[in-house]
Amino acid sequence: MKCVLSLVILSVFCLMQFLQLEARPQTPRRDESYPPRDVLAEYRPLRELCKAESGATDLIIEEFSDGDHLTPVEDRALKCYMNCIFHQAQVVDDTGHVHFDKLRLKVPEDLKDVGYNMLAKCENPVGEDLCEKAYWLHKCFKQVDPVHYFLV
Repeated sequence: MKCVLSLVILSVFCLMQFLQLEARPQTPRRDESYPPRDVLAEYRPLRELCKAESGATDLIIEEFSDGDHLTPVEDRALKCYMNCIFHQAQVVDDTGHVHFDKLRLKVPEDLKDVGYNMLAKCENPVGEDLCEKAYWLHKCFKQVDPVHYFLV
């Protein structure tokens, strides 16, 4: 009986620790080497084009990219910026269907494990339009791995 009680207490303690871990905000990794400067530089022209097209600002993009994953930013211009990036990178079609095979090819070699993990858990985007679907994907990516997620 004493052994069973100890096991129950241990199980409850482990569950509480797990739930606390899940609910704790995770800080995005931001240092000299992350996000990778070469990736940011490669996508800089698309960023500028899509900011102009969508009306998104650097501030709102950074707020989503670097902010708390538990309370993501809701902004129409940001959502359409994300859609524009996907279209300009040629990883979605005109209906918003994501070509995950093309998206996987865009993931840098040193980020394959991180990128593939995000993609595997976010394969069925939902939304009423293309901007909403793009936002759903980015929100999912960020929730899967808030430490490594970044928005170009």
